[in-house]
Amino acid sequence: MTIRARYPGRKRQQRFWRAHYPDCPPFSPENASSAGWSETLSGECAVCGGSGDVECTRCHGEGCNRCDWTGFRPCATCEGDGKARRVEGYSCCTSRERLVQYFAGRGGLPDDCPIVIFTGRVVGFGQDGEPLVVPQMTRPRPRWTSWSTLTQRGGLKK
Repeated sequence: MTIRARYPGRKRQQRFWRAHYPDCPPFSPENASSAGWSETLSGECAVCGGSGDVECTRCHGEGCNRCDWTGFRPCATCEGDGKARRVEGYSCCTSRERLVQYFAGRGGLPDDCPIVIFTGRVVGFGQDGEPLVVPQMTRPRPRWTSWSTLTQRGGLKK
C-alpha cells in the first residue's frame, strides 16, 4: 500500500510564535527588528545606561590588567558607544509551549496581550538563543490570538 502526501513536493513551513505588544510598531517585514529586554525607548543601552562602560567582571571594579587598572571595560552590548542595538528580525519561539514557558519565567503576560503565529525567514538568533525571524505576509497569513486563549488551549499553565 502506498501512502501519498497531500501536497507532494511541498515543504511544510516552520511556524513561529511571538508576543507582539500593542505599543510595538505594526507587525510587518519592514518593522521586523528586536532589541534587548530592557532597552530604553530613548535609544541608550540598557546594560551600561548609555555610558559605554561596565564594571570589569574580572576585578569587580578594583582594577586589573584586563581593564587597564580603571575597573571598567567597554560595554560589549553596545560596543562602547552607549547606544542600544536593534537587530533584524522579530524575537520569537518555535512552539506555543516554548512561548508559554519563556514568559512564565518572566512573570507571564497580560491576558489580552496579542500573540501572532506566523511563518518567515530566520535571519539570526537573539540574546536568549531564540530565532530572529522576518515574517512572510503572504500564504499562510499570520494568525492572531491572545495570551489568555493561548494558555487555556491544551491546558498550558500561565
